[in-house]
Amino acid sequence: MHKTIAIPSINKKGLKSKLSLHFGHCKTYAIITAKDNKVIKTKAIINSCASEQRTCMTPVQHLLDNGVQILITNSIGQRPLVYLNQAKIKIFYSDEKFIHEIIEDFLRGDLKRFKIQNICDGVEE
Repeated sequence: MHKTIAIPSINKKGLKSKLSLHFGHCKTYAIITAKDNKVIKTKAIINSCASEQRTCMTPVQHLLDNGVQILITNSIGQRPLVYLNQAKIKIFYSDEKFIHEIIEDFLRGDLKRFKIQNICDGVEE
């Protein structure tokens, strides 16, 4: 079974990018498809949530529209966290690293589930 994983990133370099420190305000998301604990496909998608008319559900819906099942992030606001949980997207925590390091950690089972202590106050990077 394949897994579709999103990681907020600072640019469109995919696995060579670094983790963005804010889920909803990142420039792009690295979308990684993995099967049998191996990366089989990667792409970068622009965060289309930069409009003035966005809500806390906007980035969550954007991920759902792209088939995301798992989010790996460093911090997230309380409302998006609630929406992600309602959407059944599993959330994992990672320190600031390159995307390829984060996905390797995830596939090895080294990442922990996101905890309430990691919630941010919504301030942009």
